[in-house]
Amino acid sequence: VRVYGPGIEHGVLASYQSRFICDTRGAGAGQLTVRIRGPKGAFRVEMQRESQKDRTILCKYDPTEPGDYRMEVKWSGEHVPGSPFVVMIFDTQDELNRYMAGGYSPTGPGGAPSEYYGSIGYGTTYGAVSFGQMSWRGSQAQL
Repeated sequence: VRVYGPGIEHGVLASYQSRFICDTRGAGAGQLTVRIRGPKGAFRVEMQRESQKDRTILCKYDPTEPGDYRMEVKWSGEHVPGSPFVVMIFDTQDELNRYMAGGYSPTGPGGAPSEYYGSIGYGTTYGAVSFGQMSWRGSQAQL
């Protein structure tokens, strides 16, 4: 199973393209499960197959807040290559550029929140995290 598309890359909220493709061609029979975690109430999950004979699935999660989003993509219960995908979504291009340059990290020394940590909506506890889950079952002929 191959996963690709802009939705598994870091980006800026205002222009973010949250879609990604799960290509299950050649994977044999199995179940595709996509689980997305992010800020509570900050995204909506969608999943659709392009055609009845196609084994590629379009997934979208449409974030409404900046933050840390995590996509777990599994085929028959096993992570696919690259999963889990951790995506950082920022308010501004400048924040994204600083993150990509390694100027900030989500936590400071000893795991304490850094200035950056608070600025992108991290600081939520595990209980304040939302999960979205999508699942398709199929065989070689039908997904």
